[in-house]
Amino acid sequence: MRNGWVMGCVMGSVLLWAMLLAGCQGAGSGEPVSESPRQAVPLEDAVPVAADAEKPADDHEAEQWTGDEIFTGTNLLEGVWAQLREQAATEPADNSYCYVCHANYKDEDLTKYHQPVGVGCELCHGMSDEHSADEDGLTPPEIMWPKAWINVTCMECHPYEELEREPEHGEFLARPQPDQVCTDCHGEHHRLSVRTRVWDRKTGKLTACDGVRMMDVDSPAGAAR
Repeated sequence: MRNGWVMGCVMGSVLLWAMLLAGCQGAGSGEPVSESPRQAVPLEDAVPVAADAEKPADDHEAEQWTGDEIFTGTNLLEGVWAQLREQAATEPADNSYCYVCHANYKDEDLTKYHQPVGVGCELCHGMSDEHSADEDGLTPPEIMWPKAWINVTCMECHPYEELEREPEHGEFLARPQPDQVCTDCHGEHHRLSVRTRVWDRKTGKLTACDGVRMMDVDSPAGAAR
């Protein structure tokens, strides 16, 4: 019995050494151990992965509108204002604070259609606390809209591919007019027909006014005169 056990151990050791030796010879010769080895892709055929390959599903590549391919002007919006789609709330916007002075906008189309989906005065014009507190109207809103900013901003929420499917927009996009912007049609009544205060829409600098003042000279607005 003892001799049989010893003999089995010896045979097992011999078999193990034979298997290890065969493996070393195969590796040294450069021959594949597997019958179907994985094929490496030649370096020249490899396709590099772009750094921004993983884009959000709703990314409509608004950067294509920052030039003048379709619309003239430059997208000057930065930071938070490039994320209008993400900022829009799921509940109606509260414009009541602005309606204290701008009551006529409550039923104006641009305001009326955007307010139920959470796009209100504050989202486009900022909090504008100093503007609303200035009864002389010398302080501009925090954000105003030069013509070159309008189309690229509208397309943050209204992508080109959606607009081109609509007959009236498709016709316009096919034959764009250099100076025409979205609010020419959709914000006709959003613009004041008469302005007693005119600011540079990029800098906020007061460029013209009618000279009428309502506040005392020791008020913040009066002291700035």
